[in-house]
Amino acid sequence: MQLQELKQEIEKYSYKPGWGFEVIPSWDYNYSDRYGRVRNAYLRIKSYVEDSTIKSDEADRPRRNFYFSQLVDVSRITHADIRPLVERTVQLFEAHEFGEWLRYEGALVDDPHSLDNMHKLQALTTRAYPPVKQEGVTV
Repeated sequence: MQLQELKQEIEKYSYKPGWGFEVIPSWDYNYSDRYGRVRNAYLRIKSYVEDSTIKSDEADRPRRNFYFSQLVDVSRITHADIRPLVERTVQLFEAHEFGEWLRYEGALVDDPHSLDNMHKLQALTTRAYPPVKQEGVTV
């Protein structure tokens, strides 16, 4: 699939109010193949949500744009991969949001911005989608 085709397909999706999807080229991770075609890109979710880090009443809590990205191997993605890609990326972002908002007696239960959690998330989102399949094993 070519980058423009992936962009057109992703633009057909929507989620919650204030959320949107876009595909942007990756300037790292082997940006293009030997023919100059974009090889890797990011599916990026832009969300306009309440900032959980600011202590205030709900009515006063500011909203901000936040971004969440998943690396995509444009050269290997097919039409059948697009919906699972969108679902997976939304689920990872929602899991992050859940971690930001879940509290026990006012304290975070599991800070999604802790170094350990950030490393886990980076490992998931920088492994290019779709997964590479080798002799029945998904890597």
